[in-house]
Amino acid sequence: MLDTDSARALEESLLDPAVRQSPERLASLIADDFVEFGSSGCIFGKQQVLDGADTLPDIVTPLEGLDVSNLGDDVVLITYRSTTRLAGGSTRDAVRSSLWIHRDGRWQIRFHQGTSASGQQALPAGAPERSATLSGSGAQLKRQDVRRTDWTVGSRVSSSNDRDAIRAFTQANRAVWEASAPLHGAGDGWDDLLLAAGNQGFSVLDDCLTATLTALDVSGRTAVQVGCNNARELLSLASLGAIPALGIDQSAAFLAQAAQLADAAGLSPRLLEADIYDLPEDVGRFDLVLITIGVLNWMPDLERFFRVVRGLMNPGALLVIYETHPILDMFDPQSATPLVPCTSYFDKAPIEVDDLITYDGTDGGKGETGYWFVQTLGEIVTACVSSDMALQRLEEHPHSNREVEYSIYENQVAQLPLCYTLVARATA
Repeated sequence: MLDTDSARALEESLLDPAVRQSPERLASLIADDFVEFGSSGCIFGKQQVLDGADTLPDIVTPLEGLDVSNLGDDVVLITYRSTTRLAGGSTRDAVRSSLWIHRDGRWQIRFHQGTSASGQQALPAGAPERSATLSGSGAQLKRQDVRRTDWTVGSRVSSSNDRDAIRAFTQANRAVWEASAPLHGAGDGWDDLLLAAGNQGFSVLDDCLTATLTALDVSGRTAVQVGCNNARELLSLASLGAIPALGIDQSAAFLAQAAQLADAAGLSPRLLEADIYDLPEDVGRFDLVLITIGVLNWMPDLERFFRVVRGLMNPGALLVIYETHPILDMFDPQSATPLVPCTSYFDKAPIEVDDLITYDGTDGGKGETGYWFVQTLGEIVTACVSSDMALQRLEEHPHSNREVEYSIYENQVAQLPLCYTLVARATA
């Protein structure tokens, strides 16, 4: 049996940098049959933890709310709340449980589970497990097969039932964004954005996207952004000489924010509330189409999406996509072994989104239910070039344009691609 001080010493020994840097010491604390259930549903064993020791979460000690339950002379359950330091100075909370066993004269951890709890005082009974945060949204996601028929992501839509399924998905995703919009139209961040929009040369575009657009010489081109949100990126195109002509989004609430930003910037793009799969006939054609982080994965039918995008383009017009790399959907940055893949790159099951969407990884609370669709880079490129567009450039980048916790994947010896730029030209 263990008292509270002894149990705390065991649990916190796993967080000690000196122990983590010693494979022998770390291995001695972990049972050979150890199992961890990661927050995304991934399962990890002892060797995976040892292999990822250099990237284990940086958890603050002393641990908060530690409770010890002796389940027998040789079995102890330890529960507590942890705070993990993230890059950039932010933190993330979790509720955790560990099962320790006394075997061969020593205590070893046999089981561990951690569940995200940022902004929560307790995990409600029956609450769903939450997993890693996805691109540009901050939404907490869980992988789940939500198909009712044999319809899968990337399938060719050939029946009214398929079209009804896609409509149901897009309507659900619209509800997610509508519910989340109030989090973004108030507070210091919003006030700062409104103030900045009124400055000459206003731009929120990062160096990578700015360099791409500058090299393409977008000056004088009429521009449309698909999935424009509050239009901050669309309006930023004016700093490069482009003409922000149209922003398309299905959230009326975010477009209301876009109207405020446009007024502050002294610009007057058309702001169109519409399902991208059901655009009005008078939508027009443009010289530049911009798609940025976290748009493609909300699209249940990729081929049809790119056909719609092609319909927005004048002959010779440019499409620029700057997106997170789909390979990152294989990883969980909050797991004990964040560098070990935990899902298949080819898993086509949609991911359920059930929290309000934030941009900084914080917990905005419970929201509507929407769906995130996992695609391979090959599927994205194929859908693009199959829609009467010629691929001009596909560049994968080593930097992350996702939430701050994904920065752990940067500057690795064996570097993953973390985002990409795709440039295509509409054929005549």
